[in-house]
Parts: sequence; C-alpha cells; structure tokens
Amino acid sequence: MMACATLGIPVLAQDTREYVMVEIKQVDGKLRGGYQARDEKPEDLERTSSVNMQFLQRRDAKDEKGRIVSGIGVVAWLEGDGVRVWPFSIVPREGVPNAFYASPQGIVNTRREPLGESVLKVGETRRLTEMQQWGVEPFVLEVVRITR
Repeated sequence: MMACATLGIPVLAQDTREYVMVEIKQVDGKLRGGYQARDEKPEDLERTSSVNMQFLQRRDAKDEKGRIVSGIGVVAWLEGDGVRVWPFSIVPREGVPNAFYASPQGIVNTRREPLGESVLKVGETRRLTEMQQWGVEPFVLEVVRITR
C-alpha cells in the first residue's frame, strides 16, 4: 500500500500485526514481563528456550518439598480460540545443592516444576496461588492482544 507524503515522496504505510501475549504481573498490576504465545506446543516443555522467567526477590522461598524456588516461568501456545498457559516453578534439579539459582550459569542446575496448565482467552487471567505456599505474593498471568 502506498501513501503520499506532503512533498510528493511516496511512503510505504506501515503494516500492523496482531500478537497474543501472556503478561506476568504482580497483584498490584505492575508488569513484570511478557511472552508472545507460540503458534504450537513445544516438543519438550522442560527444555524449550522459548519461555519468560521471573526470579523471586526472596531467596528463601521453599515449595512443599522443601526445595528453594528461584522463580517462575511460563510457556504458552495458541490452542483453538485461546492460549494454553503452562506455568512452572524454577527449583534445583536432583543432585545439586538446594540453593537459589538465578544467573545464566546457575540456571543449568534447575528444573521446571509444573504448576498446572490452563487455557485462557484474551482478557482472562490466572492467579498463581501456588506461590502463596512459598510465602510469596502470587503473580497474575493475563492473556492480551497487542496490535503494532
């Protein structure tokens, strides 16, 4: 599509695109991060690099098994008219010290512990109430549509 500028110089009109995103927010609404939903489910949820991870401020939060929780992550993909959201906690893998791992070097010592998946439509939210068991205020996942 062409548009004309004031001086008669042709300018291409910008294409707009729509994206479906999963936003990670604090309960007060403050945005922590965002993640574009993939077109399809990854082959290996445990190893896919296409995730959004948010590390906790507290370094002593523990899950019900006594493992230190370094943060949470989200993998999401389009499914029907919604988005399947797969949140997980970031915990030490077996055979490594039970410690807080947040550096790129330390993250190899972790595994993803699923927090239960759900399908959300645009505008819907899921509060990660599991985080309350760790003594941490839960994050909220919200599916949004962004046009750029």
